[in-house]
Amino acid sequence: MLLNALKQLEVPELSDEAVAGMEDAIEKLSPAAVVGLLATVPLVPQAQEMMRLLAYRAAEQRLLEHYVSTASDKYGGN
Repeated sequence: MLLNALKQLEVPELSDEAVAGMEDAIEKLSPAAVVGLLATVPLVPQAQEMMRLLAYRAAEQRLLEHYVSTASDKYGGN
C-alpha cells in the first residue's frame, strides 16, 4: 500500500545548478574510479531490492507496534 503510493510519487526535475555540479563531479573522476563504479553496476538491482525489503519490514514493524500500543490502551492491558 505505502510502497505503491511511493511508486506513484512524482519527482521534480533537477535544477540547472544540481546538473552542473554533477557534471563537474563526473569530469573530476579518474579512469580507475570510473572502472570501479562500472564494476558496481550489476550490484545495484540487488541493493535496491534489499533496501525495498528493509523499508517494508520497518514499516511492518512500526504498524505492529502501533497495533500493540493501541490494543494495550484500549483493552486495559499494560
